[in-house]
Amino acid sequence: MTRQLQRVLFLFLLTASTLAQGGEAARIIRDTQLKAEPFSDAATLQELKGNTQVTKESRKGGWYQIKVGDKAGWVRMSVLRLGTEQAQGSSGLGSTLQFLQTGRSGASDVTVATGLRGLDAADLTNATPDHKALEKFKQHKISPKAAKKFASTAKLKAHKMAYVKIEQHQPESSQESDGGGVEEFFGE
Repeated sequence: MTRQLQRVLFLFLLTASTLAQGGEAARIIRDTQLKAEPFSDAATLQELKGNTQVTKESRKGGWYQIKVGDKAGWVRMSVLRLGTEQAQGSSGLGSTLQFLQTGRSGASDVTVATGLRGLDAADLTNATPDHKALEKFKQHKISPKAAKKFASTAKLKAHKMAYVKIEQHQPESSQESDGGGVEEFFGE
């Protein structure tokens, strides 16, 4: 085995053992509140100052569960920077570990992106329908005649498009069809 391969293997094992020990070192990047639950309106457990060192435990939606001292709670993803000050240096073992954990290198690590991918089971379980919003949305429905008039006024061209087959059962009211399996679509 070459020395370089041995070093990479060593760093991999070191990183894996660090991650297996539990929480990940992180710091708060601006003043925020430690919440009892991952919701904006949850009870505030503590005010946290920017640059406070914490331990990230888990993630739920756009929130991280953290430990600070003997308290555990939740903060928004956007206020937490993973890693420690030492790990953000531009040389040495700290920057190598940072690269292996985050895929980023260097001290400038300025790109922050907060993205949510879909809903988790808890979001679906705790969801409540907003019937008023649905009724308001239904008020925007227009007739096919009105849609064709608008398309004509906007000088849009009609294109025939085949229906997309949907495998799931749909209520009778949403299965309206002209029988031909093709619907007009107005676009350029």
